[in-house]
Amino acid sequence: MKINHIKKYILIFFILTLASSGCNPMEAGHNEQTLASDVKTITSNTITIEGNLVPKEYRYLAFLRSGRVAEILVKKGDIVSAGQVIARLGDQEQIEANLASAELDLISVQQNYDELIRTSKLIQIANQQKLNDARLKIISAERAWEQIDTNAFRNRIDDANISLQDAKKTAEDAQIEFDKFKDLSNENPSYVKSNDALDVANIAYQEANRKYEELVIQRDSAQNNLDLARASLAEAEYNNNLTKDGPDTSKLAILDARLKSSQSQLAAIRFALTTYEITAPFQGEIIEVNVLKNEQIGTSTWAFLIADLSEWFVETSDLTELKVVNLEINDAAELTADAMPDIKMTGTITEISKSFKIQSGDIMYKAKIKLVDPAPLLRWGMTFQISFTK
Repeated sequence: MKINHIKKYILIFFILTLASSGCNPMEAGHNEQTLASDVKTITSNTITIEGNLVPKEYRYLAFLRSGRVAEILVKKGDIVSAGQVIARLGDQEQIEANLASAELDLISVQQNYDELIRTSKLIQIANQQKLNDARLKIISAERAWEQIDTNAFRNRIDDANISLQDAKKTAEDAQIEFDKFKDLSNENPSYVKSNDALDVANIAYQEANRKYEELVIQRDSAQNNLDLARASLAEAEYNNNLTKDGPDTSKLAILDARLKSSQSQLAAIRFALTTYEITAPFQGEIIEVNVLKNEQIGTSTWAFLIADLSEWFVETSDLTELKVVNLEINDAAELTADAMPDIKMTGTITEISKSFKIQSGDIMYKAKIKLVDPAPLLRWGMTFQISFTK
């Protein structure tokens, strides 16, 4: 019975102790879990990553062709503007000559093109008139042919041919008769008579041949003139069709092709000339000069490092796939440089890469944070700790 009383007093003391603390055993356990959860939540809502300081833009510049460096127009620390020439290669004489030739060719082709456009109306009227002239000529040629292409004219040719054959036969007979006496004296009556007869027969034959050829030539000429008139009409119609709606379409196509070819050649030569120079791609500072005057340099060797130091960014180096899903463009960040641990800076995300790389087996992404209030004395490449509170 005494033991039971002792247990009873202990139980009452325990209940009073819990009452004075304002909780019970179940509530105490619940509070411990809530506290742990809150600590975990606070930890998980803070994203911390590392990065390095980079300027707004930078680029390593190299020549696009190999050669001898003739001019270096800047030095380390110079501020240059976009498009400013900062170095040149030598031995440009041949390509400069090619450029002058290409420019002259383009001017010539352009002039021909402009002249074709300018004179198109004159050529159009001239071709219309040539077509009219061709039509008149074919009318005249058809009339001439109609006068020749008749039964009466064909009969004249046939009759002339018969007369020619008769005259030929007479001349041949006279030659045979003369051959009988040709060895006699030219004063012999038979010689004289046969020789005179031969002369008369030959003259008659020649005249008959002329009359026949004259008629044949008249016929052939009329046919040729008609064929020529038809061909001229076809050519006039062709040329008129080329110019009836404006400039000669065939010449315009050729000149247009030549003009484009000349423009392309000139552009190619001008581009080739630019490969002898290095120009600044943007306004910035020459950070490094990696070339000497008169040095032979190739395309694989960079000559200058240029950077725009007007703004500073921090590029992340350990942004994993588990962290990147919690970040967005324009998210605010707190940044601290390892070299300046007491200076807090702020920034915003301006870029998150869509591609990734694998680093030590982890999937990594690149993000850029623009510094809103960069501290003085920052240096390219400094390591930063970046914190995001989500």
